[in-house]
Amino acid sequence: MLGILTIYRGEDTSSFGNTLFCVKVPEKFEKSVAKIQVDIANITKYYDSPVFPCNVSFSADETLNIRHPNVYPVLVTLYDRMGRSRVFDTGIKVQVKDRKYIGFNSY
Repeated sequence: MLGILTIYRGEDTSSFGNTLFCVKVPEKFEKSVAKIQVDIANITKYYDSPVFPCNVSFSADETLNIRHPNVYPVLVTLYDRMGRSRVFDTGIKVQVKDRKYIGFNSY
């Protein structure tokens, strides 16, 4: 396993110029990948004609709609130009938590 990333439901993972993670493929295969599908929990995102490394992030609406807090595997499906696919378990896990609001003072 490569690691566990933590996100909170309702969080935009691209805020402040961040990226949740990047999808990379060997250079010799870059031109043959027509589409990428990324699955985490009940979220599926597609990237047509990806440029590598392909940055993956989720909007606040997407993370808010994750069914419930849990640890989920990140699955990536690569599609070739003929529509054939191959699924990869990236070894990355995403821990999804409910946002807990803690009061703070701002001056």
